[in-house]
Amino acid sequence: MAGRVRTVSEVVGKSRPRIDRLRPRFGRVLDYFEASGGSASDEEIAEFFNNKRIRDVRRRILKPLKKTKLIKTINNMRRLVADWRERLEAKRQAGGEIDAAVRQKNRHKEEQRQYREYGPTKPAEETPPLIKPERVAEIIAERAKENSEKRMKEQRRKVDMTAETFVHDKLKSLDRIRLNLLRNIWSDAGGDPRHVLSAVVRLGYRIERSPAYDNQQFVYPPTQKSIA
Repeated sequence: MAGRVRTVSEVVGKSRPRIDRLRPRFGRVLDYFEASGGSASDEEIAEFFNNKRIRDVRRRILKPLKKTKLIKTINNMRRLVADWRERLEAKRQAGGEIDAAVRQKNRHKEEQRQYREYGPTKPAEETPPLIKPERVAEIIAERAKENSEKRMKEQRRKVDMTAETFVHDKLKSLDRIRLNLLRNIWSDAGGDPRHVLSAVVRLGYRIERSPAYDNQQFVYPPTQKSIA
């Protein structure tokens, strides 16, 4: 029939191959490896997952993850291989995850095109003036800061204090802090010290060992440099 609007399924295709994605826990532990400089012990990983049964973590997470050849074991430490990003990308490509993302992007484009052509539209009153790139960067930075503060305020509104807001507020005025000290302070405030590590990773802060302090772990905000 002439002029018939094709559905999105007709445009991008109905049949889909099975997609093998990495397990969600793999993504979380890779985030932790990145935050901790690319290496971690089994005990630290178990602590990150709040699991006291290290054998459980080894069997369910570390052993399957090692089969992907993204990590290796050296001197009882798990370490990311040098080309882990390339291997991860290749595995996602082979599993169909990349193609699925492309199909989803094409689907969204087709939905937007159909909406523009056949959906309701509002006439533009007038074209706003272009903003200079420098000002755009400033606006993005300001919005990011505002969003971060709003998120912290919202969490404080829901509960008196969470591990995430605690870590955020504590590192706001410090360039670094020992991870164990951060746990102790949170514990003294009535919080569960086991929640500190996952909060640090969610906030995108770095965790590094310092040879100058008996190889203890320190937490750094994203803008701070590590110490020797």
